[in-house]
Amino acid sequence: VLLYGKSWGGARALELADALRQKGKQPSGLCLACPASPEGRGALISACRVPVLLTWAKDDKVIPFQSHESLLQELRERTGCVTIFVPVEAGDHRVDQMAARDEALATKLAEWPDLVLGPLAKLGS
Repeated sequence: VLLYGKSWGGARALELADALRQKGKQPSGLCLACPASPEGRGALISACRVPVLLTWAKDDKVIPFQSHESLLQELRERTGCVTIFVPVEAGDHRVDQMAARDEALATKLAEWPDLVLGPLAKLGS
């Protein structure tokens, strides 16, 4: 299972990843696009032992780009877990616009399932 969450859905994706983990059904990876912060974020992130792709547009007016800093730090503090951050210049709060304006993000989004199920899966085991 690969989980994706954007904005409010990003917070729900972190919560779902934790709920699955507690049932012994750890997802293979998590992709978060300009996510909102769930209650208890620190504990959810600490418990998240899967690769995470995080992306954010610098011109996001809904959840400001600066919001990524503490989240990214928490994700990168997870020992033995991969976090990939792909910031983009423009796209506001729309992943389709972000990917359309940034080829590196479009490529990373397309490659993410293969990375999580292939080389990154070996790092987590």
